[in-house]
Amino acid sequence: MFWVDVSTTTSAESGFLAIGSRLNLAAPGIDDVLQSLANIKHRWLLILDNADDTEVDYQQYFPTGCTGVIILTSRNSECRQYATNKIVALEGLPPNEAQELLLRAAHITTFPLDAYKRDAMLDVTSLLKGHPLALLQAGAYVARGHCSLAEYPRIFRCQRKRLLTFRPDQARSRYGDVYATFEASADILQASQSEASSDALQLLSMLAMLAPSRLPLSLFQVIWQGARDILLNVIDDKDEDEDGDVGHLTTWHVSHLLPLIGADEETWDSFRLVEAVHLLEAYSLVAVSGLGDTMSITMHPLTHAWARDRQEVKQQQQSWLTTGCMIAVSGASGMCSAASASGARWSFWQVTQRQLRPHLQALMSIKVSRTFNYGPHLMVARILLLCGWLLSLLRVDKELFALIQDLFTTLSLDQQVADRKWIELYHLKGRNLSNHGQFQRAVVLLEQVVRIQEQTQAEDNIYRLDSQHELAVAYLANGQVKQAVTILEQVVRIAEQKLAEDHPDRLASQHELARAYEANGQVKQAVTLLEQVVRIREQTLAEDHPDRLISQQVLAAYLWELGYFDIALPMVQNVVAVQRVSLDEQHPRRESAEKWLRYMDSKRKNSN
Repeated sequence: MFWVDVSTTTSAESGFLAIGSRLNLAAPGIDDVLQSLANIKHRWLLILDNADDTEVDYQQYFPTGCTGVIILTSRNSECRQYATNKIVALEGLPPNEAQELLLRAAHITTFPLDAYKRDAMLDVTSLLKGHPLALLQAGAYVARGHCSLAEYPRIFRCQRKRLLTFRPDQARSRYGDVYATFEASADILQASQSEASSDALQLLSMLAMLAPSRLPLSLFQVIWQGARDILLNVIDDKDEDEDGDVGHLTTWHVSHLLPLIGADEETWDSFRLVEAVHLLEAYSLVAVSGLGDTMSITMHPLTHAWARDRQEVKQQQQSWLTTGCMIAVSGASGMCSAASASGARWSFWQVTQRQLRPHLQALMSIKVSRTFNYGPHLMVARILLLCGWLLSLLRVDKELFALIQDLFTTLSLDQQVADRKWIELYHLKGRNLSNHGQFQRAVVLLEQVVRIQEQTQAEDNIYRLDSQHELAVAYLANGQVKQAVTILEQVVRIAEQKLAEDHPDRLASQHELARAYEANGQVKQAVTLLEQVVRIREQTLAEDHPDRLISQQVLAAYLWELGYFDIALPMVQNVVAVQRVSLDEQHPRRESAEKWLRYMDSKRKNSN
């Protein structure tokens, strides 16, 4: 049996030289050793260890002949091409084996475990996701007396880096701690001079600022589209001024995107992105699922923790800035507020909200006052404002409320009197107040926003229409139905003149006008208008698109009100069935639809 470390050319040569000595070869080279192994009649086993480099052809180390067996160990998934018999992928341990390993490493031998220790064991194995070396480190840390098993999860959250670089006495090899196993892969990427390796490391830094959960790669094309809009709509450098409108992004934000986006290119090219992802997958730093438009990536929580912890403070700040620009650009074009952004990009966030929400929340988890140290205050504020609109779209209302409060405090803004320069922030605050049920406060603030925009913008300006729309929604929720009807009729009239029949903004205003009509007792008019909205959305939007579902739900409620029970009930049942797949259980729209379904079911049972 022979063992050779092929992590470098030098170590490989040393290993084969040692084999040559055992075979009594005089001054052997690698080719001489390979030839001798091929001619040996006895059975032999050759282990080629650490075959990680994607730029090395490891077949050069394979002897010919049929009496031997070669085992190749690698973090590089591409090495599967060398397998002529079997590939063994080493994944996380199954729960029972993970628990056994942890207890053995922690020197816990008293069985059966009491309920307290069993719960602690399950918490630790769940936290470490079955990673064998991490479990060994955790057990050794407990066995050494640093903490109890029950205390480990709490200490892990506070001292993650210390715990994952802790080396038990029995682990003194190159891979003696969890972070070292990941860093070995990064070392290979850093040593490479290729564009793909550089892209992979930059992408890794960005992913560390997001969540480890599934991230659809189609997001990157949406980012490119947003970047192109910014570059194509910039007329001069006016938008860079401190005194300019802050409700949109600028070329500064585009300049901070990952180079693999190719913002200067006239067409989207995913080649660099796919190559970077492929390299990260090759070294088991990410897992890839799906193909083409459905491709997505995930990270093991420990890999994700390492990718963040390996960055120094300045690098983490730069990574947050880059990631913030990427996310913000994906949600809005350069000349529009996020609330009036491109329909395609807005729809993308709505349709993929279940996947994107944890990433947006992870990015926005850093306090505003800290992020203002990462770059020019105005540019950072624009990132936060645009990300705030995305939080609003995804109905992450609690986090958005905290973000807005921090922004007002950091920027020293009056929360009661709207500032023209920050009008988009006041608009967002008004919308958030409505979503929190504080309708009277929302009305007061949005009335100021609308007054300022009516003084400075044309009647058909998209910003002005959007603010009027938001004010009307607040009026309706506050019981000021007639005011809502008046404003929405005006907004719909202008939208029908200016926008195509299937434009999202036009349909949104028609939807709200239908709601206002119903509240005003004009139920038949509401149904007529809403049937038109539903027909168009069913033709243009996917079955699980939130806008399509909400219009169907509201139409069903109005049809029920008019006595069309047999039509209304199946519509709500369909909405609930789709939302149970596409929305989280606590999402306000899903809760609303399920509440309606329970109401209709109870009425039907009582009538029977």
